[in-house]
Amino acid sequence: MLSLFARGLRLLPAGTVGTLSLSEPFTAAALGLLVLGERPGPIAAVGAAILLAGLTVAALRPLQPSEVGSSAPDQNRAAA
Repeated sequence: MLSLFARGLRLLPAGTVGTLSLSEPFTAAALGLLVLGERPGPIAAVGAAILLAGLTVAALRPLQPSEVGSSAPDQNRAAA
């Protein structure tokens, strides 16, 4: 049986799913801190900050015109 998270991912575009999947380690560490009282070390805290910064940049970065549309090969190249 699939979890609600996995079911929700099936409904989203691949780029969004990739970005959300990168947040899973951070979520697990945050839950460990809040629920279990675990204390991550300084390297883990730096890693979490880098991960959050990267996810923020990925979420806020506007799409370039070349990134919009399908990943199918360019039809003009086949005609050349």
